[in-house]
Amino acid sequence: MGAAQALRLGGEMSLPDAARGKPEVGFESAMIDAIDRVNQSGVFAEQSAKAFAEGRLDDIHGTMIAAKKADIELRLLANVRTKVVDAINDLLRMNV
Repeated sequence: MGAAQALRLGGEMSLPDAARGKPEVGFESAMIDAIDRVNQSGVFAEQSAKAFAEGRLDDIHGTMIAAKKADIELRLLANVRTKVVDAINDLLRMNV
């Protein structure tokens, strides 16, 4: 649907977030947020494992799930970092 058709129908056109006054989320802030989430997940898994080892927690399933989740998130973040570095290196090797 075009802009004129949307206006005629009384519909609202989709505007970019920046045009609506919402700040854009950049790659840097997205990566920082992802690193923080992975770190929190790792800390939670470590605390769960420590509590289980000390006998304060008897939920082995929850402990193992937290550890596996932290491991998967860390691997994903490392793969994203590797892909970004590879992309930057490809850009640097380009002939202009």
